[in-house]
Amino acid sequence: PERLLRLTTSLRDPRFFDRRISWTTSLFGELSEDPVFKASRAGIENLILYVASPSFSVDLNANFARRWIDEYRFGVALSRGIDFFQLLSEQSEGLLDELKGRQKEGDLALEAVLGQIDLDEGAMGSWTFRPRMAFSAPSWASDIHYVRFDGALEASVRVGSGVRLMARARGGHLMPYGSSMPQHEDEQLGKFLRLRRVLFTAGGSGDVRGWGSGLLGPKFPELILRSEGDSVRFEGRGFSPLGGTSKVMASVQAELPLPMTPDWLAGLVFLDGGRIWTSDGRLAGAENDPLRQERFFWAAGGGMVLHSPVGRIEVALGVKLNPSVMDLASATQVLNAILEDRSLNDLPTRDRRRLQLHVSLGVGG
Repeated sequence: PERLLRLTTSLRDPRFFDRRISWTTSLFGELSEDPVFKASRAGIENLILYVASPSFSVDLNANFARRWIDEYRFGVALSRGIDFFQLLSEQSEGLLDELKGRQKEGDLALEAVLGQIDLDEGAMGSWTFRPRMAFSAPSWASDIHYVRFDGALEASVRVGSGVRLMARARGGHLMPYGSSMPQHEDEQLGKFLRLRRVLFTAGGSGDVRGWGSGLLGPKFPELILRSEGDSVRFEGRGFSPLGGTSKVMASVQAELPLPMTPDWLAGLVFLDGGRIWTSDGRLAGAENDPLRQERFFWAAGGGMVLHSPVGRIEVALGVKLNPSVMDLASATQVLNAILEDRSLNDLPTRDRRRLQLHVSLGVGG
């Protein structure tokens, strides 16, 4: 199971040379487990925020950390076109040793926020644009090398009495370079896993509803090994996102008044779509997306919005309109088919897995 224990202490200067500039530095330590790594991590995070006006701000992030990887887990390799027993052989030969031990992490990021925020109940609409550029620190501070661009655009407009239309769009691209690009096929898995923390994912309440957090597009079954006497049995406990180097996402939503209900309660309908993919063949895996997990996916649904004193509370049910086999089959069935080299396209599926319930606070406003 995924676990995270994190301790942080922060120091903030609200007027860093100027009343419009604030500076925050944080020291942190964490212990984590996920389907790929069991690790510990410690580092420092720095944030300088410049607020020119309510409609324009810029922040600069500089983060440096060390990660100690205690254990590498095999589940992710099953969706990279690598045979499980081949992977065991590669590990015994030391080909995955670079994934263990201490790793350096260093990132610099610049983000801006522009727009007209809807703070006045009488305002007709609002919009925000958030461009962001991030890049890895020099080699002495980072073991991966990349440049990452992404941005988000959101807009809303009031139409008539109690009717509100909203639209969102997001996109981004990650460009690894230097030592983060594999020079031959044996390095492909290791390089991809090192980049995993900066890869794009999609799905969830604030993204493409209809999928769980990060589970739209490429994913893999979480691998569990259970001992039964002298044998070992493989089980899949759900799915975890694999990620990709590119992302596009779009959403349109209408918020409508409900009959015979108070003003603080409204209904909503939406259409969301998104795509996660990796176009560079050096990182894309041995097979070229045989399950079509890198195509554009759509979801639609509806729900209710509660405008409460603590913020906007949204409850929505999303329906996957064009799911993949991995979205509708159980993780254990997918895992067994991969290990037995059977086609996943013939697996039994359940339509109830098309449904995803989302409950969020302060998302989509």
